[in-house]
Amino acid sequence: MPKAVEAIANWFLDRSKSDGKPVDPMKLQKLIYFAHGWHLGLIRHPLVDELFEAWEYGPVVPSIYHEFKMFGSRALSQSEFATRFR
Repeated sequence: MPKAVEAIANWFLDRSKSDGKPVDPMKLQKLIYFAHGWHLGLIRHPLVDELFEAWEYGPVVPSIYHEFKMFGSRALSQSEFATRFR
């Protein structure tokens, strides 16, 4: 059963914080896309419950894009996304 794309985004954001490696909105989109692709290949079921769209700079989940577009290419800090999907 697919998970909410917000839950997958939160997992990557939490991992980013714990590893001390910044993630920007575009990197977040790509991480979600790659995780989804691996999951499809290994488990043969979709990981996320939304569809990706082909945009100029790569695959995008529109709801995630609109949630974080105000950050542009800046890395997301914990305080900026702490309450986004929780």
